[in-house]
Amino acid sequence: SQITEALLKERDKQAKWNGIPLLLQKLYEQSHPNSDFSQCQSILKEISPLLSMEAMAFVTEDRKAAQESTFPNTYTFDLFGGVDLLVEILMRPTLITQKKKQKISDDLIKDCLSILYNTCICTEGVTRRLAERNDFVLFLFTLMTNKKTFLQTATLIEDILGVKKEMIQLDDIPNLASLVSSFDQQQLANFCRILAVTISELDTGSDDKHTLLAKNAQQKKNLGPSRAEINQATLLNIPGFIERLCKLATRKVSETTGTSSFLQELEEWYTWLDNALVLDALMRVANEEAEQSSTESSDESGLANTSTRTQLPQSMKIMHEIMYKLEVLYVLCVLLMGRQRNQVHKMIAEFKLIPGLNNLFDKLIWRKHSASALVLHGHNQNCDCSP
Repeated sequence: SQITEALLKERDKQAKWNGIPLLLQKLYEQSHPNSDFSQCQSILKEISPLLSMEAMAFVTEDRKAAQESTFPNTYTFDLFGGVDLLVEILMRPTLITQKKKQKISDDLIKDCLSILYNTCICTEGVTRRLAERNDFVLFLFTLMTNKKTFLQTATLIEDILGVKKEMIQLDDIPNLASLVSSFDQQQLANFCRILAVTISELDTGSDDKHTLLAKNAQQKKNLGPSRAEINQATLLNIPGFIERLCKLATRKVSETTGTSSFLQELEEWYTWLDNALVLDALMRVANEEAEQSSTESSDESGLANTSTRTQLPQSMKIMHEIMYKLEVLYVLCVLLMGRQRNQVHKMIAEFKLIPGLNNLFDKLIWRKHSASALVLHGHNQNCDCSP
């Protein structure tokens, strides 16, 4: 705000900033404390493509090439305070003490979260800076109550917690029990990706400390439970939590025709959708279009407007289901090894997790790693295959 617009324009041409500093200056002016944020979204719509293009390049490039690449747009966005400004915009309604709270639209929140995530994955250090702000991390959980902003929020939280030096306490999340109970099954499965970070012991970075003897000595030294163990206990105290996880883990995978064309399609999707972020994004678009079509007129012309989700390949839906089952099962496995393991054992026995998994296991389609294209139901000790 202290740099003149003329100077920014002149320097922009030389440095090839693509107008990002000027757009940020406009965003700053339109997001003052008494603003209604009406102009902010149109400004973000101009910034977003510049950053998402680099983020997509990062996701689709191989890891070595991505590390060697530079992402000038996201770097410029952060350099001129874009990250801090978006955090301020998101948290503004919680910081202003006035009778009439400022209201931010769902679309504006989604744009802010998407831009923050794109900047995190392309610009080193941004994620760690956000992780150091406990107030912002806990605030993000409150955004998960809104289904329209859930996936963007969950993706950003997962990325932040992955680099956070000190594990958060789930007890600090406002109204955690009601938050979890508000999730549908799909959201709960996605939330397990976040929970996996909060209930697993942090990696110390030294192999010597991972031996059983060293771990035993560490436990004797620290008489109290670790933060991960406290978080495990917190989850077990949420009514119906384990029961819902068991139902998710054993829920039937979508029925299929079993034709050879389906199996070939499944193999192709399995290869291409190796990145969970890509799959989440595609499924999100499908869900949004399905929701939009459900709100439209229910007359004959409306029925002809089929959603993307119904047009998505069956194999893609199945891959999505299997990936989330893995997240749910990981959380259950960690709880089964925790201090409350006896309580968890009784609960999963009550909710018939093992019989349900046995039934699911028998009905999975298995694919062989050999050159043969033959894929059969079932599994035996002589085959080398995986679901």
